[in-house]
Amino acid sequence: NTTPPAVNLTSSGSLTCSPSNVTLNAGSSGLSYRFTGPSGFDQTNQTGTVNVSTAGLYSVVTMSPTNGCSAGASATVQQSCVVLPTPLVLLTPTYDCQTGAITFNTNGGDGSPVSFIVPGVTRTSSTAASGTVEAGVRQDRKTLTISAAQGSITAAPITFDLRAVCGSIRVATDEVGAELEVSVLGNPTQAETVEIEIRGVAGQPLRLTTRSASGMIVGEVSVKQAEAVERHALRLGNTPGLYLLNVTSDDQMKTVKVIKY
Repeated sequence: NTTPPAVNLTSSGSLTCSPSNVTLNAGSSGLSYRFTGPSGFDQTNQTGTVNVSTAGLYSVVTMSPTNGCSAGASATVQQSCVVLPTPLVLLTPTYDCQTGAITFNTNGGDGSPVSFIVPGVTRTSSTAASGTVEAGVRQDRKTLTISAAQGSITAAPITFDLRAVCGSIRVATDEVGAELEVSVLGNPTQAETVEIEIRGVAGQPLRLTTRSASGMIVGEVSVKQAEAVERHALRLGNTPGLYLLNVTSDDQMKTVKVIKY
């Protein structure tokens, strides 16, 4: 008799996140079965079944005790478990009240670059996690609104209260003097620059910036000592949309929305 033993290797299903293992069945018990598979899997028994937890190709060989003939079979165990990334979450930033240095902190996500939108913070790029809070924002102890996105996934925005973190001390010049006045000459505009007029801060240094909606600085002018009336042209981006004009003196700051169409 040279008839080999009957063997047919089948799997109880595909590997999923739960359960994380499946059973391979080679047929009736009573014979000696040797199972081999991925990652050095090698197991011999007489039950004809094994539990496996790794996807891949498995083989079994069995031998007839009566005539010594052997037979084999194979089966592929599929993997259908997909581990989703954890949600992107904004955490409390790390902040230095003396220097204005700030670092944005996150948790979770899929590991790809995170873009931050934080008006009032100067950074080198939208994905830079560190920057400097502008002087006027620091002096007024204002609240920052921090938003973040990773591809098409957006984290829930958070607010960071500088007054709560650094106290409510303000420079004495906040209490006296004329009020900063900022006028935009032409808003909305089609031009790539915007004309502005500034009053009320004569003798003080000024910093003027325009930012895109993503927080990137697109135009900047510095004035060492302002005249009674200052007029300047600041650059806007090439793309139509919302821009933020920020004017900061020693003790005051104003932000004006500019629409480019």
